[in-house]
Amino acid sequence: MAKNKSIINFLPGELIIKQGASNDSTAYMIMRGEAELVMQDKHGKYSHIAYIGPNQTVGEMALIDGESYPVSAIATTRTQCRILDKNSLKQLLGDTDPFVVSLLKLITSRYRALLQQVDPAEDDT
Repeated sequence: MAKNKSIINFLPGELIIKQGASNDSTAYMIMRGEAELVMQDKHGKYSHIAYIGPNQTVGEMALIDGESYPVSAIATTRTQCRILDKNSLKQLLGDTDPFVVSLLKLITSRYRALLQQVDPAEDDT
């Protein structure tokens, strides 16, 4: 993993974010490459969630609500990401109507609640 201010590079197999890790107020936007999102259930089984690529983000929920990461992201190719932190988010939101900010937090909260109800291992029954 190589860092250059707001850009970070990952090799295939490197962990971009780890599910359950305390949020360090960082999200990542993929500029080049691809990552796999996986979720580990309470039994330790990993399930594929999605592949993400250029112009897609990971860790945005944690950036918005300050909670831990709900999934892990693993680089599947050489992957270059732009680091998005709390200051970047504040700049992007700028003079956004407080209602919109509240709405983002509400959507994030509801999505987290939904993720907590999902247990991929239950499909094995």
